[in-house]
Amino acid sequence: MSAEQSKNLMEQRADLEKQLRGLKQRRNLLYTPGITIVSGHAASSDEQIDLQIEELQATIAQIDEALKNAKNA
Repeated sequence: MSAEQSKNLMEQRADLEKQLRGLKQRRNLLYTPGITIVSGHAASSDEQIDLQIEELQATIAQIDEALKNAKNA
């Protein structure tokens, strides 16, 4: 892997980390103690955020693995 490719992966990873932090903050904002939302939209929204978080974490793990492999090569 070239230095340019490594740099691009690191930049992509930083962007994904930023997105991940934003999603986690958004998920925390949706939780309001003492208030019950009857609508089914809140649950699906939470589920969507959780799924997006999992996908971002998996992508970050793949980038980390690629960078690790490039370093060891």
